Amino acid sequence: MTPQLDVLRLTPAQRRHLDWLTIQFGPLQFVDHRSPVDDATGVVVITKPSRPIDVGPLLSGLSERSAVVIPFGEDPAFDFLKSKLIPHGVISPSGFDGPHQLWWGGVSEIDLRQESPAAPLVATSYPYWFDERPVATWRASAKRFRLDARIDYANGTSAFDKVESINKIWRNADRAVLWLDPHAALRRSPELIEALACDVAFVRGNDGRARTGVLFLAKTPATETLLRAWLTLAEEFGDLPDEILFDEAWALVSSQQSLSTIWLPQSYDVAHGDPDAVLVAGDTAKRADSECDIVAEIRAAQAAGRIAAPAPYLIADSPIQSDRTATVLLCTDAFGDQSTLIERLEDVGTAFTRSCGGFGRLEIVICEGRDDVKRTLDAAEQAGSAAVIVEPRSRIPLTFFSRLGVKNSGAELPFVSSLATTSPVTALNRPFRQKGFGVHSLT
Repeated sequence: MTPQLDVLRLTPAQRRHLDWLTIQFGPLQFVDHRSPVDDATGVVVITKPSRPIDVGPLLSGLSERSAVVIPFGEDPAFDFLKSKLIPHGVISPSGFDGPHQLWWGGVSEIDLRQESPAAPLVATSYPYWFDERPVATWRASAKRFRLDARIDYANGTSAFDKVESINKIWRNADRAVLWLDPHAALRRSPELIEALACDVAFVRGNDGRARTGVLFLAKTPATETLLRAWLTLAEEFGDLPDEILFDEAWALVSSQQSLSTIWLPQSYDVAHGDPDAVLVAGDTAKRADSECDIVAEIRAAQAAGRIAAPAPYLIADSPIQSDRTATVLLCTDAFGDQSTLIERLEDVGTAFTRSCGGFGRLEIVICEGRDDVKRTLDAAEQAGSAAVIVEPRSRIPLTFFSRLGVKNSGAELPFVSSLATTSPVTALNRPFRQKGFGVHSLT
């Protein structure tokens, strides 16, 4: 690794992913957002957000065989640059040794050249009373491309039935699994899948929503945690579309451990009508309701690969046994420059590591305005969290949580916003509180 990367607080998974990217695209190079580049190849690392006027020259200097890496992907200040690139993936943070999200993308669709030693098992499932014709088409397309395929029976057509079946197939497989909707038929060989090095890969649409018609699931502990969380949510809230439940599970796992995600090209979307698509969908392929209020609230952040408030961006447990939870709101519209948000995030982590103040858990939520703040404070009040909004003009002292733990109101602390007037409580809930979601611990 280069000396510049040594100052970034990357998780081991993020460092491994960077190593893999250099194998795919070439050596690392740090690019100043104010300096134009000329036919830049390799892995281009950008640590400061560009002004809109500077984005055009920056993009024009990037080669199609380059990968753009943003090591502070959680910051909305990078959203404009991201919107001009094609997103390829993220590696989530893990505690305060690696508190930042690593985002990467490029100017063209993802193109990977290294093949994995073993092709994944291609699988699907359907209930025994299901129309056999689409499944026959699915089977024929897998055979055409000489794929090792497996078809299982599901107990029904609910979200829980689907997620339970996927979990079962993954547990019984001896390698990674590529799950395809039973209505889908392969038009081309899914060669990209064999080159993936990640925990999970799926299509995230332009509307920010996950597509679960195609899922690459590696045989890793992080993938197991994701599938277990998805199954738990499907069991409790099976009336919601499985795609929304998957998004929630993905956010939940991403906030607590380093999950490596790659976003597949739109050609892998089973609802994609392009004649060059890898997959062609049947007429009865099921999709989540595009007008769902829950999806509308989180769409913008998901489109940028971020976790939207009131869901915690990062969750960390203290070494003590306690049911008390502290929730810290970092408000991006209050921070004048990008570096301040990053510094406050790291300061909060340092303070909690030094002294947890009797709290068993810390949850950090990144809010982009007063609407986010209100939703998060409302959620905290319902779930019982000691919620404070960090004031950007002052550094967080190492006694932050000790002082919070003995106060009856965060507003009494000089280094938090006067908006933080909720009484101490115990745990910030997950998103969709209004739909009945509660806290789901992964530990």
